[in-house]
Amino acid sequence: MTYTAIGTNEGITLAGFKAYANIVGDGHDTELSSILQQAAIRVQEYADRALLPCTIVIDGEGSQMQLWQPIISGVTSVEDLATGEDVVADCTVRGTTLFLPHAGSWRVTYTTQPADTARLLAYVWEAAAAIYDGNTEEELKVYQRIPASYVVR
Repeated sequence: MTYTAIGTNEGITLAGFKAYANIVGDGHDTELSSILQQAAIRVQEYADRALLPCTIVIDGEGSQMQLWQPIISGVTSVEDLATGEDVVADCTVRGTTLFLPHAGSWRVTYTTQPADTARLLAYVWEAAAAIYDGNTEEELKVYQRIPASYVVR
């Protein structure tokens, strides 16, 4: 899975993170913004739930593919890797499953939209604070504390 574009979510803000972490001043805003995005991506990958709007590219094989990080807002292209042809018009998405016209090797590009940001926001703040502090062990504990009921599988 590769992110080709990562957007923003008005619920996950630099100001909110700075207030959570008691960070004052604007001297590190660029670094903090990067850390916040990194934390949001990691939480969304663990929970398999979109927190930031993203364009994702995945490769797979078969006649069905699982798309990650719902809500899936659209499939932009489905390239048949054997022919190079875009067959998106011949595909159907139900939930997070993409049904392809035949078994084969595929490269799929799709977009996601944020969902359930409020339930996972505290984990984003905690992970960002741990990343900012350079505390990898604490960061990993944050992901492990995300309740299984929040995780889509």
